[in-house]
Amino acid sequence: MFSVPVQSQKDFSDPNPNPYSRGGNQLAFALKSCRSLPARTHSSVNQQTGNRMSVWFWISVCASLCRVVTAQHGMTGQPREVPVNGTEVVAAARFAVVEFNRDNAEDQFAYKILNITSAKIQVVAGINLILEVRLGRTACKSSDTSDGEACGFNSEHKELWCHFVVTEIPWEDSRVLTQKRCHPHN
Repeated sequence: MFSVPVQSQKDFSDPNPNPYSRGGNQLAFALKSCRSLPARTHSSVNQQTGNRMSVWFWISVCASLCRVVTAQHGMTGQPREVPVNGTEVVAAARFAVVEFNRDNAEDQFAYKILNITSAKIQVVAGINLILEVRLGRTACKSSDTSDGEACGFNSEHKELWCHFVVTEIPWEDSRVLTQKRCHPHN
């Protein structure tokens, strides 16, 4: 805001709009300046509207591109293939085998990974690692080891095909074997 000094009535009728001149009328100059504002404001509104439309245009283009990229990589929540030798996959498979050996009351021998045949990752309320794993029976007793990785294979060759789902919630530092289905492979 600006302040206008109080001047006599005679000063308001001064035709000299220059506020810097010696007897200039500052209020008249301000009023004359304001008369030209609506035209400038109108054009600036049009310019702002054009700028907004341009921004919205680019936002919609980016959103469309994101949809195309997402469609190429699968839908959100959709399982997608990942390399079977990835660090996370191998760690999840080892975790699943440890849990399997701990809960496997049917067999007195521990199992270890022969190979991981398929791995998928699914982002849900956490991360599901969906694994297809081939296991081999070891010479170590389940009661002696839960890992089985350091053990050699049993002379009675027995293989299992297993489907494991390991759910990880990284922000809670949680990992759980949520599904396990194994059947003999002959």
